[in-house]
Amino acid sequence: LGRASRTLLAYEVIPVWCIRQGYRSVPLRAPSGNYIKDCSLLVYISSKVCAFDAPESPKPLSVPPPSEPYPGSEDKSPARAPRPRVSLQSVLPPIRQAPA
Repeated sequence: LGRASRTLLAYEVIPVWCIRQGYRSVPLRAPSGNYIKDCSLLVYISSKVCAFDAPESPKPLSVPPPSEPYPGSEDKSPARAPRPRVSLQSVLPPIRQAPA
């Protein structure tokens, strides 16, 4: 989005399960959905497993043990392991505005 006009300039949508770690070149699309020729964003992608503990919560959330299926599931398979959280970081320095 442009800063002053809040106009969409370019975008790309990537499913989280398709993202791999490391440096990646992400091709960008125009608002019409077509790829923009010679336009991409260089990003560095890393992931880490985060603990989702909430010590300030007055009551802990109830989660079924791995040996029990989730309520409403029809198969008797154990619960899946949580996926790692992925954070995207641009390798370019942030854009700074010139002093007015």
